[in-house]
Amino acid sequence: MIQQFFLAVILFFVVGCSSTPPPNEWQYKSTVAYNSFEKNFLINNIVVAQADLNRAIKHAKMSANLEQLASIYLGECALKLATSVEKPECREYREIAPLVRSKRLSNYYNFLEQQTFDVALLPKDYQKIASLLKQTTKAYKEVLFSIEKPTSLFISAALIQKRLDEEDMQKLIEKASLYGYKRVVLFWLDKLQKTTSNQKLKEESIKKIEILLSSSRVH
Repeated sequence: MIQQFFLAVILFFVVGCSSTPPPNEWQYKSTVAYNSFEKNFLINNIVVAQADLNRAIKHAKMSANLEQLASIYLGECALKLATSVEKPECREYREIAPLVRSKRLSNYYNFLEQQTFDVALLPKDYQKIASLLKQTTKAYKEVLFSIEKPTSLFISAALIQKRLDEEDMQKLIEKASLYGYKRVVLFWLDKLQKTTSNQKLKEESIKKIEILLSSSRVH
């Protein structure tokens, strides 16, 4: 009888403890959802990507600490910058920025906007290329393609896209193709076909875009 009593007490505490979510579980779930969004966004799986983004935002909004939410908005903005012809407005980030006390995030936003920023506060992947943004030398070539993280590479390339030549664009297309980042591939193929003076390369780029955008057919 006594053993049954103590067993009941133990079960009570075990069940009670297990029903309490661990600290920052919302942050973990938000980060996992955002990472999934990033992948699906880059491979051009738009519907799934939007669902992932909504889930990441939902979890981030469980806390009054808005740094996670700001990171999500800024990350989305950076990905759009890397894959869009028009410069994104980053409206969602700007709306909550006054409520977020993070020099790291505000500095990264300034970097994306090419405003005044502190190179030392940027993630390491961006520091070397950031120091070359206002220079006109060809030094960017070696620095750009030495960036290991693919997303950092494509975001950096978008920031200096006016300097890139055909060879650079083809390298970016090859790199994006390696990871299956269809959205990035389409962006640089379109950029290449619009800027190249090589008619053959132009026609090949247009044809590839048509093939990638055509509906899949199973034989």
